[in-house]
Amino acid sequence: MKMLKKYLKDLQMTLNRGDAREESYYAHLKDLLLSFAKNKSLKNRM
Repeated sequence: MKMLKKYLKDLQMTLNRGDAREESYYAHLKDLLLSFAKNKSLKNRM
């Protein structure tokens, strides 16, 4: 759940800047997906 909260917080921060374009949000999605994959990988090894 921490991953999703961080993602939503990052989205809100970008939105609050007021000059964000669609591409401004791509990095946040990338970070969320990488974090999820890393977390999933660690759980599968146990």
